[in-house]
Amino acid sequence: MLLNTMRKLLIIILIICSPSKYLDVQAASAVEESTKSSIEAGKDYRLLGSRTIDSATDLSQLQKVADIEIFYWFGCTSCLQAEQAIESYAKDHPELVVKKTPLIPFPSWRAQAYIQPMIEQLEGKVQLPTREQLYQQCISDCSPFASFELIKSWLKTQYSIEELPRLDEPAIWQAEKNFRKRAQSFSISQVPTIIVREAYATDANSTGSVQRLVEVVDYLLKRQ
Repeated sequence: MLLNTMRKLLIIILIICSPSKYLDVQAASAVEESTKSSIEAGKDYRLLGSRTIDSATDLSQLQKVADIEIFYWFGCTSCLQAEQAIESYAKDHPELVVKKTPLIPFPSWRAQAYIQPMIEQLEGKVQLPTREQLYQQCISDCSPFASFELIKSWLKTQYSIEELPRLDEPAIWQAEKNFRKRAQSFSISQVPTIIVREAYATDANSTGSVQRLVEVVDYLLKRQ
């Protein structure tokens, strides 16, 4: 009783001292509640079941669950937009772990999955393209990424590299295999798809826009 009375008194003081600020807070709260109430399971996102663990590699990966995992393809404009939006969102939430995984639903997408592990191995050794540059190349013309050898040739041509440092090719093949297994374990077949803490999946087709996709991700993170 006394607590409720004090609460009402504080609200009255806030309205008298700063009515516009109080109304702004109330409006923002109303918008947030409206957004939350309109996000629906089965429409904007789906629950993920338990994954099948079939290797020691999977066991080690499970110990490092990402808060946000984006499945992408470099030839997808929406994937680029989703990555940029999530990166912007993550700047305000530095505690979040964001992971990026190439999707390989078709044989023609397989070679581009080599790019990420190649770039990781070459980091700090030669000049490398940004992710945006990789996207822009593939969106315009993905043929330079059609095979492992073509990717190496493209890198050397783009940055006037006479000879690339030695690459651990078996590790690249294994990474591509792991990417495929991971997507299969979550039943992912389209991009961009985002996995939230291995508990939920959402994608641009379900949400209808990249902005809405980020809103759904924010909602799901707060549910965990």
